[in-house]
Amino acid sequence: MLAFGADSVTIVKGQKEPVVQGWVPSRSGGYGSIRAIPTAVYHKEAPGNVTLLYALCPTRKEAACPVKSVEFLADRLTVRLADGTEKLIQFQRPALLRPK
Repeated sequence: MLAFGADSVTIVKGQKEPVVQGWVPSRSGGYGSIRAIPTAVYHKEAPGNVTLLYALCPTRKEAACPVKSVEFLADRLTVRLADGTEKLIQFQRPALLRPK
């Protein structure tokens, strides 16, 4: 998973403070049990509204992610791939999320 526009990423596992992160239910421990797992936490500091774009790129362990960059403009998402191709995705934002 890549986050375009994030300032940094940290990995937490089994964190309880300041907020609970990095836990999933555990079947092996019986009802109500949980286990700690590594969880990515992305950070961004900026004034006003911020949009972070995440690319989920399932690949084999040894393969590089094919997504090199993403750009979000108004009603269009442009995804640039390592092979030089671009994928354009047009959409309409809900009125609540449209820029003023």
